[in-house]
Amino acid sequence: MAEARTRPDVKRPAALGADDTPLYQLIVKTLRSEIVRGVYPAGTCLPSEATLIERFRVSRHTVRTAIRALQDAGLVRAHQGLGTIIRNRSDGQQGYVHYINTISDLFPVGAETRFDPVDETLVALPDKAEVFPELDKSEDWLRITGDRRMPGAASPFNELETYVAARFARVGRLISPSSPSIYAILEAVYGEAIGEVEQVIGGFTADGVNGSKVGLKKGAPGIEVRRLHRLLSDNGAAIVSFNRYPFEDYSFSMTLRRVQG
Repeated sequence: MAEARTRPDVKRPAALGADDTPLYQLIVKTLRSEIVRGVYPAGTCLPSEATLIERFRVSRHTVRTAIRALQDAGLVRAHQGLGTIIRNRSDGQQGYVHYINTISDLFPVGAETRFDPVDETLVALPDKAEVFPELDKSEDWLRITGDRRMPGAASPFNELETYVAARFARVGRLISPSSPSIYAILEAVYGEAIGEVEQVIGGFTADGVNGSKVGLKKGAPGIEVRRLHRLLSDNGAAIVSFNRYPFEDYSFSMTLRRVQG
């Protein structure tokens, strides 16, 4: 099967641009747009890995991560001996998917994140992490805390408690009060990509520590958003986070879109 004609080179995007978007995601965005616009018609092949490496001036690992993301999105499929083929939109079954462009879309627009100084001592996960049964409680994690607030606000609206798997603990040395997101630092430093985020939303009761940053008094109800970030490469657990909000200030909305499987 003939490969689709190679398009003119584009400028190599920064690994961490102004919006902290990892490099592979910028490649995915470019290729996704070209696929949707018909630059690569259904049934034809994406350019080879070597061509994409030359076009974007990136490593083979970054290109393969981008292609896996396109496969996970149902836009392409791998075919032994032919390459990466553009899928017909009518292939497979239809289903409903909640789409976001980047993980940062999970967080309020315009909010500023401030991290506390990081104690590099490794600890065990707290009991509340049991909402994710796959996690091994015997493993060690790096604990990072902080808060989010709107620009100019005196008080935060979101309290952060994050745990990073021990094998990625070096990110703690790069955390400053105004650092980009933890997952963005992990992806940039280790060349890994977050492939899946599982989210569980529930209530919690402030205990004098948890909830104190957002002004909750002991015994007051609040909302806790628990997230497990899994790697694209091996589906391993990389980050577990707990985001706490005052009950009356929290809202969540989502749109489900019918897509081809």
